[in-house]
Amino acid sequence: MYMLIDIELKKSNFSEVKKLTKNFTIICSTFCDKTKSINERLKNIEAKDESKQ
Repeated sequence: MYMLIDIELKKSNFSEVKKLTKNFTIICSTFCDKTKSINERLKNIEAKDESKQ
């Protein structure tokens, strides 16, 4: 699941990343650090994307 989220981040498919992250959080309670990492990367990418517009 984490790798799928990573792939979608690389594709800039932010809506899918948000959906998968929500599911990932529900599925896995021992991988909380990965969820934080994903959210930080998503924020950084969205900020870069907004600054280009």
